[in-house]
This record gives sequence, structure tokens and C-alpha cells, in this order.
Amino acid sequence: MTRPLSFAVAALALCAACGEDVEGPAVPEGSYWPARDKTFWRGEGRWHDLSGKRRGGPIALETVIAGTTYDGQGRPVKIWRTRETDGDYYFRLEEGEVWANWAENDPRGEYHLWLKLPPADGQEWEDDKYRVFVMGPFAMSVPFGDFGDVYLARYDYVEDPGHYESWWYARGVGCIRYEHYFPGDKYELVELVEFTPGG
Repeated sequence: MTRPLSFAVAALALCAACGEDVEGPAVPEGSYWPARDKTFWRGEGRWHDLSGKRRGGPIALETVIAGTTYDGQGRPVKIWRTRETDGDYYFRLEEGEVWANWAENDPRGEYHLWLKLPPADGQEWEDDKYRVFVMGPFAMSVPFGDFGDVYLARYDYVEDPGHYESWWYARGVGCIRYEHYFPGDKYELVELVEFTPGG
């Protein structure tokens, strides 16, 4: 992946927690973006070619919210740590919005508006890196279970046509499915198999 497999996990972490963000705003119960420390996700999947045929070995990704640090402006940001990937990533919650930072191991890196809470059909926004469109609600089944009120957010790379990620968010759990498409080449599909709320 361009943002290694970590994003796949981050995806499964980005789907993050319910409760209170340490030294940050309260997150309503049942949030599509959990943020409690020690919240844990495990996703499993594979790479596929564009015909859908499996390509390469299985993927197993684990994410845990490891605590709180601060960005360059002194704002509290949550750390999610990914196993079998390449480091730590960060997100902060601001007035009903999730801002994500994919600058590995650097809480002062650039943040992008990642998700508006609660998600709603037809939401869209764009910055210099992503063009985002939200659709739903849907019903969806993944190995972890069956969900209603699932919202799909598609993240298109502004400077790389055909390159995009799709994240499916379920109430109270966060991201339950993640796909990363590389134009003319392959895609990664990871689904949630295990989830433990933090607290």
C-alpha cells in the first residue's frame, strides 16, 4: 500500500471508540468513531487482482488505541498503534469531526478531515489530498457479525485518478470493512474479525 498495511488497520481502528476522548470532547455512546484507550480491532483479508482473484498471502492486522499525545498546537490527539505494519498513527476529534494524520510516528504531521460525526448520506468534502463522499445507511455482514446503519466513506486521491479507499463504518464499532484500490493493478480487502471496546 502507499500508506502501508497500517492504513488497513488504521481503518479498523479509525473506526474508533465511544466514550470520552482524554482531555478532549465527549464522544456520544454508539459513535461511529470510538476513541477510548485500549480499544482493539483485528482485521483479516487478502490482496486481490482487479478480476477479484486472490493475489498474495493473507493479511492479519491489529490495531489498539494506545493513549494520548499532542500535536504541534498542543491539542490532544489519540494514538492508534498497528501490529504487523509500520508504526503509530494519530487522530483528533473536533466538534463532531475526525481528523486523521498518516505521517507515521509524527503527531505534528498534517491532519485531514476524515469523517463527520454522525456520518450521513450525501456528505462530501475535499482537500489537497482526498475527495470524500459518504453513502448509506446499508446492512452489512463481516466475520465479526451483522450490522445495520453502516455508512460507506470513499476516499479518492485527488492527484492519483483511480486510486481510492473505501471504509465502512458501523455504529459503536467503527470501521468493519476496508478496501484499498490501486489503479490498473490490485486491491486490498480487510474485514473485522475481532473487536474489544476500551475503557
